[in-house]
Amino acid sequence: MRIGMVFEGGGMRGLYTAGVLDSLMTAQIPVDEIVAVSAGALFGANYLSGQIGRAWRYNRRYLGDKRYMSLSSWLKTGNYVNKEFAYYQVPMILDPFDNEQFKASKTRFHAVVTHVASGRAEYAL
Repeated sequence: MRIGMVFEGGGMRGLYTAGVLDSLMTAQIPVDEIVAVSAGALFGANYLSGQIGRAWRYNRRYLGDKRYMSLSSWLKTGNYVNKEFAYYQVPMILDPFDNEQFKASKTRFHAVVTHVASGRAEYAL
């Protein structure tokens, strides 16, 4: 039997998804294929990297940190989430993402993205 899962977006609501994924990893229940969008794609990537608790850990650690998400970030950049901090400093320096394990994962992973010109959904492998 093959197991496929779909993970929704929704910002911090995605932490529910992260908890489900942590439970699957703890129970050693393999997922064969994942389709995910937005926050679901971020947390789904943690599943492929095998890093139990990582999403909860870094969100809890940095949620009150203005470098992570803040009104000042939104006013300066137009983004509530500070891309430099959230997508570079955290995964590369502060709470490293396991790229090698991610690449070695046998789980098929599809991130849903929006084509900038057409506005249509596309599925990146």
